[in-house]
Amino acid sequence: MVYPIIYKEKAQFCPGEVCDPKARQDIQRTSLPQILIVLGLIVGIVFLVAQFHGAFSEQPRELFGSSQPVQTK
Repeated sequence: MVYPIIYKEKAQFCPGEVCDPKARQDIQRTSLPQILIVLGLIVGIVFLVAQFHGAFSEQPRELFGSSQPVQTK
């Protein structure tokens, strides 16, 4: 007996409404304020990276003691 892999008939029982066409509910949609928040966070991260780039590229030095740079290997 040969079992077909693809059936032409529509399924009779669909658990969890998986056979219905995909329609987004209101809670699944992305709103304009949510997009603005994400864009604001990206702009803030880029601003902080640009602002602190100089501080992160400095040579390490002792916190207590002389202010001369420490030699690293």
